[in-house]
Amino acid sequence: MAKPPDFATEFFTIERTVEVVVNLKVFRIEVMQSSGGDKPFSTRTYEREDIVAQPAYASVGNPERKPETYAAWKSLDLGWTARETAEGALDQALGFLGERFRD
Repeated sequence: MAKPPDFATEFFTIERTVEVVVNLKVFRIEVMQSSGGDKPFSTRTYEREDIVAQPAYASVGNPERKPETYAAWKSLDLGWTARETAEGALDQALGFLGERFRD
């Protein structure tokens, strides 16, 4: 892990990133390693969302500009994860995500 700069109050390294598809919804889980603590691995989760941008006015040379679709990652609160290993933190986040889709 890189040495945290003196001005940083928190410092994380992204250890690994996984994407999970559930019922056509796409989720991204980042496993982060903190610079301190007894359980240095935690996670951050995002859900992919498609956004349609409608041009506010016609652009020069292209008066018939059509709406465009963009993908964005929105933050998703799964609950706090904290483990001693990256695998443990990922397993915990996947468990929280799975709970959202159980009947």
